[in-house]
Amino acid sequence: MVLQAVREDRMPGGRNSGAVYNLYKVPVKYRKHKKGNRGNGKGEKLNSSTNNILNCTNGNGNNGMTQPLGPPPPTQSNISGTILKAALTSPNEVNHLRQGIPFDQAAGMITHLVQCDNFHDIAALQNWEELLEGRGDLSEKLCQMGDSIVYRLVQWTKRLPFYQEVPVEVHTRVLTHKWHELLVLTTSAWQAMHTPGPPTSLTAEEETMENIQILQRCLQAMMGRSLTLEQLRQDVGQMVERLTYLTRSFRRLGIRIEEYVTLKVIAMLQNTGTKSNEVAVIQERYIKCLRTFLEVTCPSHPNRLNDLLRTLPEVQAAASLLLESKMFYVPFLLNSALLQR
Repeated sequence: MVLQAVREDRMPGGRNSGAVYNLYKVPVKYRKHKKGNRGNGKGEKLNSSTNNILNCTNGNGNNGMTQPLGPPPPTQSNISGTILKAALTSPNEVNHLRQGIPFDQAAGMITHLVQCDNFHDIAALQNWEELLEGRGDLSEKLCQMGDSIVYRLVQWTKRLPFYQEVPVEVHTRVLTHKWHELLVLTTSAWQAMHTPGPPTSLTAEEETMENIQILQRCLQAMMGRSLTLEQLRQDVGQMVERLTYLTRSFRRLGIRIEEYVTLKVIAMLQNTGTKSNEVAVIQERYIKCLRTFLEVTCPSHPNRLNDLLRTLPEVQAAASLLLESKMFYVPFLLNSALLQR
């Protein structure tokens, strides 16, 4: 059986695959992993269904609450995306976004997002050396990585300050449709902020090739067999190229942690496929928040909000390729290798 990385419900975990993994076939049966006590000791078992996780008691000490299923959202026309479209194309149509949030309030909202963000501990692999040395069962470790990503996504969602404003079924739908975009945004922004950048003279094409070579060394060490650059170009070349361009965009902008956490919320609530008016209202709130923050902290860059929002189509394009390849671990391998460089 070929290992697979993304389940039928679009969430990571389970088994791992991709054309590269046709070279490395291992019998594996997906097993749900029991989670031990976490936080205040209440503990949770990570189920394959995000909905089940969202309805269980949060074991993280930050809130420790149980959110019951709320009433279904009102049926309305899908207005997701109109705010970002207006912000990017016609500033005159979004003058109302400039009103209503004092800087102290905006700074407080962003500080709350920084405090509840926990993706820094999975943007690079924690078991990096074990994977490269081939210790233990590789398929089992990739299963555990997928489970960990789902679990941390759900816990992050529960800590968001607007968690109780949106019904659980809406949160479930949002995560199911946006998890891969959140991973790409997180790993790319983290790489831009925390890993040594390449020489400024290095072109995007040259950096892409360098990243493919790094990935080649990592996969060969993990699988214990050789892979040609041509194989990797065919399997993941376009995805690595997109990830490289996105990271270069964040590096060029000098993205800050405050911008990253707010942009992640905006991205999560963009084009969610839901008809919940609450989602659009919350997204507008955080666009206002980021605008106010940038106007005060970057007064000499009046177009910085639009520059940040223009990275979101790049995130979506790279995330689509990541989902198609089913090799969700590629950004994590690159980050871990670059961190060691």
